[in-house]
Amino acid sequence: NTTTQFPLISVILASYNGERFIREQLESILQQTYPNIEVIIVDDCSTDGTIAILKPYVEKYPFIRLVCNETNLGYIRNFEKGMLLARGDYIALSDQDDIWIKDKLEILMSSIGSNEISYSNSELIDEHGNRLNKKMSDIRNQTGYNDCLMYAIGAWAPGHAMLFKKELVERCVPFPSIVTHDFWLGFVATCKGPMKYLDTPLVLYRQHVSNAIGAVKVANAVKPKEGKYTRGQKIRQIRSRMELLY
Repeated sequence: NTTTQFPLISVILASYNGERFIREQLESILQQTYPNIEVIIVDDCSTDGTIAILKPYVEKYPFIRLVCNETNLGYIRNFEKGMLLARGDYIALSDQDDIWIKDKLEILMSSIGSNEISYSNSELIDEHGNRLNKKMSDIRNQTGYNDCLMYAIGAWAPGHAMLFKKELVERCVPFPSIVTHDFWLGFVATCKGPMKYLDTPLVLYRQHVSNAIGAVKVANAVKPKEGKYTRGQKIRQIRSRMELLY
């Protein structure tokens, strides 16, 4: 029985004006060696050719669902919506512009065990898909996390490299806006138990000017429009974050 031997993994792909790269990412998901997946694409009011690219895939593959938002939710709410629609016991988040190594899901599933999250290293590529000979672990602290305090101080466990259990989402909602959705998933998980890390790069992580969150520039969900914080804003944000974690 495929369902018993290979539990369903729900791949949540959040899209927004992704016509440049989304086809390549979707093809890499379809080529996964893990045999039991559903793909839920939540589009956040794209105004380019994204929907036109996606519709033939939806028509061809019955396990792909496309949900189009009526209003723009932003990437945190967009991922949250997709996670709540997931029917699988396990969830993997997908950015629209990366490329997955074909056995990503198979390897993460075989490693997760009793952990709520297993995540891997990533390899950086440029906007043309050329490898930059740099791994995420070269520029960020990639490690297994044993508890929430260790995680809160030094975490960089990106959502694009995660596989996690659906039950974790139920403890995470509603997702706060002051931290990224993947940070919150990791923090809530490590409040209960350790998080597994695999040093093998399983995602080609694309760096380009339109990244919502890049490896080098970490966009903040509540960053002021003028782009710079005043001292007072910084202090208020730090307090809000500490209150949230507390």
